[in-house]
Amino acid sequence: MRTVLLAVAAAISVPLLILNWIAAFGGGIWLLVIGQWRLVIEGVVAMIGAAILLPIVLIVANFIASPAVSLGNKSRWLVYPFLFLGGLFTFYILANWCVLVFDMLVNRDHGTVWPYALWAYAVATTPWTSMLQRDVRRNPRSRGLIWLSASQLGAFGILISVFVGNGFQPEGGMSLFFTPFALLGMLMGYVASTQRTI
Repeated sequence: MRTVLLAVAAAISVPLLILNWIAAFGGGIWLLVIGQWRLVIEGVVAMIGAAILLPIVLIVANFIASPAVSLGNKSRWLVYPFLFLGGLFTFYILANWCVLVFDMLVNRDHGTVWPYALWAYAVATTPWTSMLQRDVRRNPRSRGLIWLSASQLGAFGILISVFVGNGFQPEGGMSLFFTPFALLGMLMGYVASTQRTI
């Protein structure tokens, strides 16, 4: 199973990398060309602000999971609930960030949804990429790849939901598509990050 997940992760990593670049530059430039300067500026501010604020908010997840460190010596079973709750909080923040970004940028009057959806993908995933880069510099064994993979695949799921909805999608529909893709991303990120540190 691990080999299959690694193969799938390797197979989709290049298309996701290409999507990241196309979303950021293609979506941003397209919006500038059609006169949506304000959206581009708001997106850049949101990316920078989230890259600064999300790590601060995620300190709560570390606080929730911190009893696992002292309980680890007593029983492994006592560790899992705290790790689960810390991960659940992080997933909650990740899901709300991605859905909020897509809702703000995509659910509006537009001629074509493409530039808005691409820009929303870039704004939703860039802070998580930035956090992973910082984490890996501090700790090469960081598990931040789990959350980056979740954000990228989850945002891809929202992209699909937007196109299924003909350019519009309520937050519930976005969440419905986000969750299974993000969970798959978490699994693949976990497998890839454990393979990297062995």
